[in-house]
Amino acid sequence: MKPRAFTLIELLIVVAIIGVLAVLLLPAMQNMLSRGNDGKTVSNLRQIGAALIAYASDHQQLLPAAHATIPYQTDQAADPLPWQQQLDTYIGYTGASTETDGERKVFSAPTCAYRTNSFFLGSYAAGYATAKESNGGEFIFAPLNLQRITRPSMHVLGGEVARHVQFADNDADKDDYGDNDPAFLGASGTKVVQILFADGHVAGFKAFDPTRMTVRYEGVKEDGTGYSYSDP
Repeated sequence: MKPRAFTLIELLIVVAIIGVLAVLLLPAMQNMLSRGNDGKTVSNLRQIGAALIAYASDHQQLLPAAHATIPYQTDQAADPLPWQQQLDTYIGYTGASTETDGERKVFSAPTCAYRTNSFFLGSYAAGYATAKESNGGEFIFAPLNLQRITRPSMHVLGGEVARHVQFADNDADKDDYGDNDPAFLGASGTKVVQILFADGHVAGFKAFDPTRMTVRYEGVKEDGTGYSYSDP
């Protein structure tokens, strides 16, 4: 008996069913990929956080200072060096890799479609506080002092902006240069920003949450009162 072949209508129905299933499964697959990327980012941030703390322990509790758009330098004695390069010793970098390979791969964001990364160091508040204490009062690039943070579980030490912020591609010295922007762009968004806090934990946010984080750099004045860079 000759086998019965599928009719055109039956084939179209099968194709339609496959198409519907693909549409239904695509968001789930994208979510799984996103969660996987978030997991890699969190792991990288925890390693970066450990390197920052180790660096601070060797530098009177001072973290590297972020300045402006600075690429990786061939001269290790260059001044200033990008904050990422200042951590080379603490991530096991031996000089045989690049920012996307070997030990420096910790700075290569899994969500990044470009050669460089989108990790930033949250040191803007330190510069602001230093400026307030100086005679001129102008913003100064300054290292953050861990001893002056009074809310480590809320203080933003750094993070990764999931590439929705266009940092300069050659920049290895990214920072949050204004009230936690560009991390959140001053408004709620759809991209998750993974934030590293001064106590070492990492959490994802789509917008700045004043109940769970602060950009304030708190300390104690001579009169015993605290201050923050958001003071009027």
